[in-house]
Amino acid sequence: MTYKILSEDIDILCSQTSIEKEKAKKMLVDFEGDIVKCILELENITSKKKSDNNKEKLEKNDDIEDEVNLNNEKNLIEYRSIIDEKDTIYQRKKEENDKKKKNPEEFNICAEKKYFIKRQNEGNINIIQVL
Repeated sequence: MTYKILSEDIDILCSQTSIEKEKAKKMLVDFEGDIVKCILELENITSKKKSDNNKEKLEKNDDIEDEVNLNNEKNLIEYRSIIDEKDTIYQRKKEENDKKKKNPEEFNICAEKKYFIKRQNEGNINIIQVL
């Protein structure tokens, strides 16, 4: 069965999707007059183009890093300092995690209890007795 294209349907599709009348007419024929399917197909095409553009941008931005020039002594010093900073951070985090594993109860107490322990160790604690 062939679908008879109405100018009303073409106008609706054009107003909803901002496409040309010729393209709207072709889509209505392809989808047998189902305007909703036409709109969904156009949305799929548009979103696919956007995702392809985003992938291209990510791929382009992925290569932004400059090559490492090890011939220059200034660069070597700069790279070494960056690596040392990262190593220091890594070691500190590793030590913190090791402490947490050894004394889990020390890290699972509430802020009030930590404050109480701190003040108790300093000796500056007011003990209030309830009668």
